[in-house]
Amino acid sequence: MSKLLIIDDEVDFRRVMVQTLTRNGFEVLEAAEGREALRLASQSPPDLILCDVEMPGMDGYEVLTALQRDTRLADIPMIFLTGNSEPCQIRQGMNLGADDYLTKPVSPPDLIGAIRARLHRWRSEQKRREQRARSGENVSFLVKTSREKRLVNISEIRSILACGPYSCVYWNKSGNSAMLRKPLKQWLRELPAERFIQVHRRAIVNLDFMVRIESLPAGGMRICVRDTPQLIPVSLRLVPVLNRKLKALRGR
Repeated sequence: MSKLLIIDDEVDFRRVMVQTLTRNGFEVLEAAEGREALRLASQSPPDLILCDVEMPGMDGYEVLTALQRDTRLADIPMIFLTGNSEPCQIRQGMNLGADDYLTKPVSPPDLIGAIRARLHRWRSEQKRREQRARSGENVSFLVKTSREKRLVNISEIRSILACGPYSCVYWNKSGNSAMLRKPLKQWLRELPAERFIQVHRRAIVNLDFMVRIESLPAGGMRICVRDTPQLIPVSLRLVPVLNRKLKALRGR
């Protein structure tokens, strides 16, 4: 049974949603505001999140940003619910990494169809990622610039730095890079987890190319990655995650 988390400050709307989703075979967690939702998600990570955009206190965009800072929750699919169908609002959410937008009021068939489609896509991506990890398959991605078009093997990637809805990907010893319209959230779904790690809300690194770690005051760190033009900070929250990953690699 898939577990869903619905976040909405409207009590009546939330009650109807919970009833509809429960009747369709989903386990449902509910929260009236963002901080409560983050606590629930951390305690019992859902398979998908439905989140209102306009809420008092922490709005839907802030909830999404907070989820993406947690490596355990960053790749959970999120569908925004909104009474505002303005293109600029939809674009803002999609740029931040939302998976879909539904405009209120949403019909039960549209709601269930969107949820099942996103869950199916997420599980298919997870399955492909696990298969690649087991087989050691080398996966490539297409890079197109004004000067060239070529395939780059994932194993060549040194680091990926976020820049709004784009990501700057650095690869190979020449320090080549390309700006791609692909958010970090999507990269995390596709990259092999045993090699790549998110060290900051705006950075993913390939541990195979880590040159050194520099300690900073108050327990902070920053990483020097080969062929990346800048030192990459490690957020304090992710320092323990990085240490566990490095310990596991040393134990192989």
